[in-house]
Amino acid sequence: MIPTGIARELKGRQWYHQRFDGAPMYLFAVGEAEVKPERRKPRGTEARLGRVSYFSTDGKSDWYLDMEDIRRGSAILTRLAKHDPNISARLMRKWTKDEKNFERFFWSFDPKSVKRLNNQDLLKLFRTYYRLFHLRFTSSAIIDHFALGTDEHIA
Repeated sequence: MIPTGIARELKGRQWYHQRFDGAPMYLFAVGEAEVKPERRKPRGTEARLGRVSYFSTDGKSDWYLDMEDIRRGSAILTRLAKHDPNISARLMRKWTKDEKNFERFFWSFDPKSVKRLNNQDLLKLFRTYYRLFHLRFTSSAIIDHFALGTDEHIA
């Protein structure tokens, strides 16, 4: 059940919707990363809490982003790009370390060995995965907002 205050805030908004194959194990971290403010993101490009939603059923996922967030983030990034034509490369470099750490994590163990882990070790492995995944995907709001918002401008 969605609390009344949140339901009221979400009702009547315009939403970008995307449907794809997906698992909740991955999407919840992306959703949390979308709303996480941090130094690497230009201020205002993160999604607002509660305005990123996903629902998963039978291996299918529905992803929703608030169009107000998309337009705001896109406007900020477009304005920054007018002053810095290399902004994309500059922003991408900020996540290079996290991308490498995330990839290294997956190459560091044999997936078949997971079956042999006890619950405590499995939880430890999941926490490491989640932390690396979360750090890696905090850039997703920037990418989503710019790509989806500029699509609207071009159209």
